[in-house]
Amino acid sequence: MTPRVRSKQVFAIGKPLFFWFLLFLLILLSLECLLRLGGVVFLSVQERENRRSLMKQGDCRILCIGESTTALGGKYSYPRQLEEILNTYSRDIRFSVMNKGVPGVKTTYLVDQLENHIRQYRPDIVVVMMGINDYNPLQRYSPAGSQKKNHMVTSLRIYKLAGLFLNFLREHLGFEHVQKAEVDHNGVENETISKQIDRVFEEGEGTYERYIRKGEELLEERNYKEAQEFFQKAIELNPQEAKGYTFLAWALHLALNYDDAVKVIDTALSLDPDIRTYLYASHIYYFQALKRRYFREFDTVTMLLKKVEEVCQRAIAEYPTESMGYVKMADFYMRRKQFRKAHQVYAEALHNGAINERILGGMAMAKRSLHDTEGALQFYRKAQRWSRQRYDPVTRDNFLKIYDIVRSKDIQLVCVQYPTRSIEVIRRIFQGKPEIIFVDNEKIFLDAIKEQGYASLFSDAFAGGFGHCTKKGNYVLASNVARAIFEEYVHIKVPADLGRAFNPEE
Repeated sequence: MTPRVRSKQVFAIGKPLFFWFLLFLLILLSLECLLRLGGVVFLSVQERENRRSLMKQGDCRILCIGESTTALGGKYSYPRQLEEILNTYSRDIRFSVMNKGVPGVKTTYLVDQLENHIRQYRPDIVVVMMGINDYNPLQRYSPAGSQKKNHMVTSLRIYKLAGLFLNFLREHLGFEHVQKAEVDHNGVENETISKQIDRVFEEGEGTYERYIRKGEELLEERNYKEAQEFFQKAIELNPQEAKGYTFLAWALHLALNYDDAVKVIDTALSLDPDIRTYLYASHIYYFQALKRRYFREFDTVTMLLKKVEEVCQRAIAEYPTESMGYVKMADFYMRRKQFRKAHQVYAEALHNGAINERILGGMAMAKRSLHDTEGALQFYRKAQRWSRQRYDPVTRDNFLKIYDIVRSKDIQLVCVQYPTRSIEVIRRIFQGKPEIIFVDNEKIFLDAIKEQGYASLFSDAFAGGFGHCTKKGNYVLASNVARAIFEEYVHIKVPADLGRAFNPEE
């Protein structure tokens, strides 16, 4: 065979192989794009609506910041309805409202992003409703700019999807030899982790608590794999201490490795668990139950839900004055529509002195679910009186930081209180600082609950005394904000029918 003929044969074989290789890459690229699109679809839709609002070239630009209570609802979110209400009732001024709410974040994130938003949108007014996530001990946040960029391979969505698929093969199809998706990345990332661990030890900081703290920092940066390395080191130093296992289980859970998370948290519970161990365990078991329900493993689901109940009971028994055990236990019952049991849990919390706004608000929710309207309103009021006396120090400091930022740029600040809560606690934060518009949503929502029912205004009860608003609830909220802007910023007479004419339920 001549070299020319051999070359043609090789080309004939290589051509289809090259074609299939390109097709495979194209499929992977398409899948990656689809997965990333799914991850950003919410923010992209939100930003599209914001651009659409800007294109109207309103005379007054309003920037709304907050968490999920601001972000969610689509065209029925309170910022979107706020724009419609303002432009409906204003003859001379046109308004553009931008919604920059982000679900699940804490107030520190909102502060870190505010100046970027101001540069982008150049608002005349900043409306802020925030603070509820600062109360959640399981919700972690890393300040903007502190997150490390993950390696190119591990940041790919298809890499993570492959890991989940391999775990599925290993666990459900009997492929015990299939290992979890791991990539060496030419040893770069692993070497970095190893060097970090060695440095901690060489500097004399290789104590148990130092490894735990370093792992926590990595969790905050969402580097779950690296965090696991440090928690493993802590466990090696002290295998009889529950804390290392607790954090390792949580890191595995955040990395979506639910099965290993369950195994590790089981170990933590067998040692000397603290309140955090119990809270994390209830969370881990519950999500594992959801996963097993998907695979129709109902016996396993029953067993896991029983574990959720048991760890919450242990938390309450061992820490009777800590409120979060009761909150998790009652929330478990509320999700299963066992309202009377939830009521009993809140009553026990009150009896044991584990009293705070969430307990009081949760009791109100339980009474409402049991059709005790008067009792529910009584506990709503108690929750409000409690909130007037106390406020999270981080939330307080971040409100003040927002005030300093907006006033330095001659922007009007509007502080909105959550539904059913009193504005007085926010007023006290600023201690008479000038030129702030406050929006109180306590009376208007308590009256609406009494007249229309809780379910018409809220879709859940995640915050105890209130939840995420329905489109009607968001309309009530938007109308109240619009009323304050008309009265205190635009200085025009508020129309008598404001809050009724454009009710989306009608």
